[in-house]
Amino acid sequence: MPREPRAPNDNRYDPKDPLDINAMNSSLLANRLLSSINKRQSAYLSDRALKRLNIQCTGLDLNTGMPSDGSETLIRPFPMAKIHSIFKERQPWNKYKIIHDHILGPDDGAQGVLYSIYGHLNSGDFDDDFDFGDCDPPPTLIQHTDWQLRDMEWDEGERLLRRPVGLASLPRWTVMDVLDKIDGVTPHVSCLLMDRAPLRDAQLSSAEICCILAVTFRRFRQREYRNHRFIPVTIVSAAGCRVRIVQGYVDPQEDGMRVRKSPILDLHDDVEQNQKQIELLTSWCIGETVGDTKLKTT
Repeated sequence: MPREPRAPNDNRYDPKDPLDINAMNSSLLANRLLSSINKRQSAYLSDRALKRLNIQCTGLDLNTGMPSDGSETLIRPFPMAKIHSIFKERQPWNKYKIIHDHILGPDDGAQGVLYSIYGHLNSGDFDDDFDFGDCDPPPTLIQHTDWQLRDMEWDEGERLLRRPVGLASLPRWTVMDVLDKIDGVTPHVSCLLMDRAPLRDAQLSSAEICCILAVTFRRFRQREYRNHRFIPVTIVSAAGCRVRIVQGYVDPQEDGMRVRKSPILDLHDDVEQNQKQIELLTSWCIGETVGDTKLKTT
């Protein structure tokens, strides 16, 4: 007997549907990895932990988006020349200055950096009393793309807005903003992550991995994305005045994760250099989504 079609809002997994099987396996794997990381009670993942959890990590080129192991590129950063052209009209640095002790101090640095990226995405948003005469204000940077800033969904936020292992003694982390195309087609998601655990060159933080896992779990609950083999998650990861890009996805076929991390950028006293780095980080938030993510069922 043929199965009855499900209602559009029915997001349950069908164990006979190949698309649902992949999504279900990805979600189960993401949940299992989240649980394992939470039980470890550590803000970082050692090489031994990565091996045990089957998390493969490689380098990531900040300018091109290419991983150092030659695997598939998933985001091509938005062209810097185009960013500069848009910023000529908007000049967001006039409103979102980042070089202040109270913003780039040891405690609030990450929040200041991510706030600056948010401001650059919105290109400074002109004040209400700015006079354009009969003309409309020029589009913001993000309005030149099909990316959107969105709030977290309740089930996504439950996982993203918490301590990495649920203990008061460990550093807090939180996702300040989520970027999404919200088109029911593009699986890629980007997050602005603020962590109080200092970034380490040689190690991934638990927050970075938990963020990827939480987004994956929630994304595959949405039926329209289940025709994808995996969900690429790109993170602007900030701790104090240090920032990097971490990108990864859950791979149920390998029973693990693939992760890339860029070199760490230091934002300190050089205003001009900081501006360039903020623009580079902003370009990752609205980059071109690429890569063969589709699930092949035949």
